[in-house]
Amino acid sequence: MQRLVGYNIRRAELRMRQAFDSGVGRSGLKPSEFSILVLIDSNSLVTQTDLGSALSIKRPNMVVLIEGLARRGLLVRAEHEHDRRMQTLRLTAKGKALLEQAQRLSRDAEHRATSCWNDRERAQVSDLLRRLYEQD
Repeated sequence: MQRLVGYNIRRAELRMRQAFDSGVGRSGLKPSEFSILVLIDSNSLVTQTDLGSALSIKRPNMVVLIEGLARRGLLVRAEHEHDRRMQTLRLTAKGKALLEQAQRLSRDAEHRATSCWNDRERAQVSDLLRRLYEQD
């Protein structure tokens, strides 16, 4: 089994998920919620549809996630500046503060989980995995 790429990726994913849960999970965010907040923070005109597409989350599931984050006071909807029919998403001050905490916890947890690698090796693994999921 250890010679199978898929097996090793799955085992590594489980380890990274445990690291995320022990770090970022303390902030109360799930991985999908964390990803949504990161993308909203780094994309000023992002819409719910954009997020769903970027994260491969189906529309009904995205609606539930966005509603939950809005109810918690982490994001708000705003009229799109170029198209009044659309709404963009923005983080609230509470959302930004939680994201900053979660990003710090994420970096620390990821570094602990990958402590068997140096910085060059971490970058190499990231590059190889990105090539795998970005191929046609």
